[in-house]
Amino acid sequence: MSAIEGGIDAGRRPNRTRAWGLIVLGVLPLVLWARPLLLEYGYRDDYSIMREVVEEPGKIIAVCISEGRLFYGIFLERSFALANGIPALAIWRLFGAVLLGLIGALLAWILIRRFRWTDTAAFTAGALFSLLPSAQLIAAWASCWPLAMAGLFGLGAFALTDTGLSATGRTRRLTLFGGFMLLVLGALTYQSNVLLYSVPLAAGWITDRRPRWRWLGLHLALVFSSLAIAFAVTEWSFRVLGFLASRRFLIDLQVISKIAWFLQHPFREALSLFVLHDVVERTEPWYSVMEVATGAVVLWTLVHRQGPRQAAARLAGFAVLLATAYAVSFVAVERWPTYRTIWPLTGILLVAVVREVSQWRIVVLRPVVGYAVAVLVVAAVGRSSAWNVEWLLARPQAAEWARVRESAVDFDPARREQVFLLLPHPADATAPIRHLDEFGSLSADGDWVAKEMFKQALHRQHPDVPHTASRFTSQTGYAVPRTTVARVFDFRGVPAHPGASVGHVWF
Repeated sequence: MSAIEGGIDAGRRPNRTRAWGLIVLGVLPLVLWARPLLLEYGYRDDYSIMREVVEEPGKIIAVCISEGRLFYGIFLERSFALANGIPALAIWRLFGAVLLGLIGALLAWILIRRFRWTDTAAFTAGALFSLLPSAQLIAAWASCWPLAMAGLFGLGAFALTDTGLSATGRTRRLTLFGGFMLLVLGALTYQSNVLLYSVPLAAGWITDRRPRWRWLGLHLALVFSSLAIAFAVTEWSFRVLGFLASRRFLIDLQVISKIAWFLQHPFREALSLFVLHDVVERTEPWYSVMEVATGAVVLWTLVHRQGPRQAAARLAGFAVLLATAYAVSFVAVERWPTYRTIWPLTGILLVAVVREVSQWRIVVLRPVVGYAVAVLVVAAVGRSSAWNVEWLLARPQAAEWARVRESAVDFDPARREQVFLLLPHPADATAPIRHLDEFGSLSADGDWVAKEMFKQALHRQHPDVPHTASRFTSQTGYAVPRTTVARVFDFRGVPAHPGASVGHVWF
């Protein structure tokens, strides 16, 4: 692709300066979020996985295979087997933050090397991409670190394949094969996030002055071929090896209603970029304002200074890329609009916005304005993301885990008592923003999670007692039962604001 004229920088920065910029991007999420990630807590599935890798080895792999995520299961099984209790989960949260930083740096590198973006624009896009709400959630949830790995596979695959498409001979064959293998590996890890491949693809599409359908078609053919291979491997595991298919692996045949649902939920949340969707609309009017602003900027990016036919072509290609970014969740029968599945979709919109701002006349003519805008935006988003990770993710979970631990202090597993776990309602979460089972939520509002939390609390309190999970029987509910039970443990009323009793792992 030919170099793009104009931009924030007047020329190519020295390689040393660029290298330092990439290093800063690589550590940015870790630096911003390290403190809350070091709090002692688990997050929903973390508690059950921690027990199952010890008591039921291989179960996690089987469950993940049922969802078409073979390597996700292997990664979880091996990593959680190395973690000796809930406090050690902080290591994997920090590792997830490191992977997110690498993803941001790799995206910036691709934008500079493949599409000749200016350093400032590329670094801004990479930094903001690694700080999106989807990334915040991945970092704060220990069992989600393989989601970041799948995204890294996706971006790495693009870097290889796009290099291969412009090469010849042996280099072309090797890079295309390597990119394809990374796509298959990513698709068998977490299908939604391997589609981060579509983010630099969208950047290239909007950077080109003229739509290149053949280039786009070749990339999309590789993406969907890899997904087809991963699908075939999973189907083989069902039929030959006897694994059972999860409901998440079923195909949604209600296409029209799925499109309407997509536009009403995931697409709106992607358009809002860094403004979270609150279940009771406490983030309004900013949520709707950001939707409209993002949509307007993206539309302007695609159509301004274009003839009618060329504008239509650019819009059509961009629509195909948006559909590709959410293709896996769109096809699957499950309708659960989570931030952990819209990262590629949001990323496409983000790079379009950054590209447009980097081309504003005042930014091009006055580079210092571009630097100032980049620094201010990244600083504001970084501060906001750190607050989200601490007060909407880590600290509510840490306070809840502290309360469960306290309940197990005077419980004697030798007595094999019957216990009743009094659960909080999802609406009982006191965080200022709540989105489904992600931001601002509690873990113990699900009965199976509450049981697993109590088992881990007993293991923490009595590490020398084997199989503490089998030394009590439990019931759960949202109200105290009328029948008599030996012990009632109240998991309600968990604080989520400053002053909550939580503990750090190392300090």
